[in-house]
Amino acid sequence: MSCSLTRVALVSAVLLSAVSTQVSAEALKIKPGLWKSTTTINSNMIGTQTNEATKCFKEDEFDPKNMMEGMPAEQCDVQTEVDGNVMTYTMVCNLNGGTLTGEGRIESDGDTSSGEMTMKGDVGGGMQMDMQVSSVGKRIGDC
Repeated sequence: MSCSLTRVALVSAVLLSAVSTQVSAEALKIKPGLWKSTTTINSNMIGTQTNEATKCFKEDEFDPKNMMEGMPAEQCDVQTEVDGNVMTYTMVCNLNGGTLTGEGRIESDGDTSSGEMTMKGDVGGGMQMDMQVSSVGKRIGDC
């Protein structure tokens, strides 16, 4: 798997495990602090992997552009919509001559989160990816 594809897969998982994603002014609210998440990725390219992560959030909302640092801005476009405590989003990533499209949903009450996402498409060189990501997270204390 290429470095860019690995980065897109990780960013996709992080978007879920990081509780919320947002490009515009509206966002899901989260309680700042130390969060623990469990993310499962199922993909035709990497099989099934489950990872746990702990991250300190100092802000009460999250911007996915921060998670995509190091990727050229033109590679992924993320659009979001918030309705109460639920965020839905779509992603289109262009890399290595291929295009990946994804959609997901995240729900958060501020102290816990859960979400799921699918991403499919051509990752370049005619290789096709089909990936499903699910994640649950909870605030476990102060940073």
